[in-house]
Amino acid sequence: MEPIKKTSVIESVIKTLKEHIISGSVQVGSKLPAEKDLCQQLHVGRSTIREAFRALQAMGFVEMKPGRGAFVATIKESDPESTVNWFVENESEISNFMEVRMAIETLAIRLVIERATDKEIQTIEHAFNKFEEASINGESDLFYYYDEHFHSNIVKATHNDLLIAINKNLSNALRTYRIKTYTLKGHAENALITHREILRVIKEKDVEKAISVMNTHINNAMKDVSEYLLKEKSDKDRKTIQSVDF
Repeated sequence: MEPIKKTSVIESVIKTLKEHIISGSVQVGSKLPAEKDLCQQLHVGRSTIREAFRALQAMGFVEMKPGRGAFVATIKESDPESTVNWFVENESEISNFMEVRMAIETLAIRLVIERATDKEIQTIEHAFNKFEEASINGESDLFYYYDEHFHSNIVKATHNDLLIAINKNLSNALRTYRIKTYTLKGHAENALITHREILRVIKEKDVEKAISVMNTHINNAMKDVSEYLLKEKSDKDRKTIQSVDF
């Protein structure tokens, strides 16, 4: 593995480690180098390695074993069937999380308009720009990362410590969900449109519109998943019918 360049550090680390895993140079069940060794090999800090491991764990490539380190869980990209199964198995939990998210983020965007500094709004805009850049470049592995940062930066700008702490726990729980949803066709494009709208209404300081746009964004995210599952089920049923030998 090559040392990481100074720009786009976390993106580069995730990409490098993922490519190393799926290259076939490591086997399922094998232990990845320790954080300290990876820091030296890739010329990055330990916090960057830990964030990359969390991302790869959410993607399903890595299994973290407390006190033992990171181990390779799979060397293959997830297929559509496994994605469908994951959404079906976690449907109830996802619904609960999204209900909480709706409450948190509609409150957050109202407080942001009342309290955010110009610098904090610039930070939110920077996360949006990075998401847009990843979308243009087709860097799908990074969509979840900048989506998470976009929403987290909004909550941070509320200056409400309790809200920030709740959102941090929620973001950690939703990481796998975010990664899975960005494998769905059209989801990144839909998110980009509503993220742009969210940023616009924050800048315009339109509270009512901001709450409405945030509601639309979260509802659209759930709609994308529902439509995907419905389509996959319909395709599966059709294939089953076609395979029947009359």
